[in-house]
Amino acid sequence: KRLRETTVSKNQLGSLVEYKTKALRDTNQTLLETNMSLQRLQEQEARFVSMASHELRTPLTSISGFTTLMIKYGERLTKEQVANYLNAISSETARLSRMINEVLDLKKIQTGKIELHPVKMDLKALADKTVEELRIRPNQPIYKVVFEVSSLMAMLDEDKVKQILINLLGNAAKYTPVEKTV
Repeated sequence: KRLRETTVSKNQLGSLVEYKTKALRDTNQTLLETNMSLQRLQEQEARFVSMASHELRTPLTSISGFTTLMIKYGERLTKEQVANYLNAISSETARLSRMINEVLDLKKIQTGKIELHPVKMDLKALADKTVEELRIRPNQPIYKVVFEVSSLMAMLDEDKVKQILINLLGNAAKYTPVEKTV
């Protein structure tokens, strides 16, 4: 009778070990998947921070450049140049403020819904304005805006299109010698 109880206990113990081992494997698999998800999130966060810092520096560079020009050459600038520089500073300050508001709105970032604010505007004029702001940066290539038409009216979000132009031209400038044309 005692031998039978021991045999039953060994069988039960074997089943219990098998059950616990499977549960442990399942828990380990869940931990591995969770860890991989956390690593992907950390990578995405790092990419986001890198991109956001790059995007936020762009208007700051323009503001700084125009301010430096005004300080350095203020007495030699025409009233029109001063007005243009101040308008650019004002425009970039407003754009920077809008960008910061977008970054701070975590709901938009989490859901991937960034609002567009399209208005009818001249794409050529926006490209000219963007290139003019880029020209003040040090060590820039020669920027040249070429359109087949004198203006190109379109419905677009000025901030988003301007940022796209700045990114494209900035990337092109990285790989173009200073004396060459982009």
